[in-house]
Amino acid sequence: MKRKSALLFFLMLLAAICFGGCGKTGRTPSEPAERAGFVLPYPQFMRDQGMPEQVVLPKKPERVISLTNTPVLALYELGVKQVGIPDTKILDWPEELRSGAKLFQTGMRTSIDMEAVAALKPDLVVLGLHAKDTYGKQLEREKIPVYYAAAGPTVSYEQVKAMTLCLVDAFGKGSKAGEDIRQRFAATEQAMEKARAAYGGRKVMIIQGAPPRLYVQSEAGTVGSMFRLLGFQNVIDRSQGTMFPLNQEEALDYQPDLIVFVTAMGGAEDMQKMMAEEMAVRSSYWNHFAAVREGRIPVPAAVVRHFGRH
Repeated sequence: MKRKSALLFFLMLLAAICFGGCGKTGRTPSEPAERAGFVLPYPQFMRDQGMPEQVVLPKKPERVISLTNTPVLALYELGVKQVGIPDTKILDWPEELRSGAKLFQTGMRTSIDMEAVAALKPDLVVLGLHAKDTYGKQLEREKIPVYYAAAGPTVSYEQVKAMTLCLVDAFGKGSKAGEDIRQRFAATEQAMEKARAAYGGRKVMIIQGAPPRLYVQSEAGTVGSMFRLLGFQNVIDRSQGTMFPLNQEEALDYQPDLIVFVTAMGGAEDMQKMMAEEMAVRSSYWNHFAAVREGRIPVPAAVVRHFGRH
């Protein structure tokens, strides 16, 4: 596999395989297994954050609402009916899924329409763990079962895999769809091994935000953790934190082999346009970076974008 195709395979696949949320219901140790109903297990890392071992429902959910991006595509592939999903620019939902579900505004700066959620009469809502004490409590008051997902701001590949396999065990154990997901994880990890051989030791600088407010992300961030798995060395140490404002003078000393620009709010095209304008206005600064001048190791625009000379 060529270097670029290995990187494309991993990044696109990681965006396509995702996961999923809590409830007070949980089987007590004395409850017989045959009376357990439908069981949704939590991975160990979620239990370490206070979640129970599992959530138990009377039957398999038939009307699921996902209020975070992370579980949507995995649930779709497993054949789970989702009557509500996030309205996002980050991912392109399959038309069959998009047309059959209500789209909810779920961004950090928006308020989720909880009346509309309740009106859809869901038998399960998947919600980000960060919203447990807000929207989670509202759903529990309405007696709507909730399963909490690790939804960021930073989510690692290992967490994605663990959460996805929990969904596979619950909704698709023994199914072809579930086995396909397992095989894609295996193929991804083989691709990552090849990528590490190709990129091992190369330096990456990850810039997040929108001009003029730009931040540098360490390997502790979501995108940073992806590039760590591909063998890249981040220009900043994770001990400095996940993300902090770009110090333009200090950044000149980083001299990365690759510069990655990422946005959490808009699409890749919006980010490309903003950074193209930024580089045109301040070309003398950006051309100090050899990675910009020489356009080395381009990254697919569908996930992140590396800008050469403009």
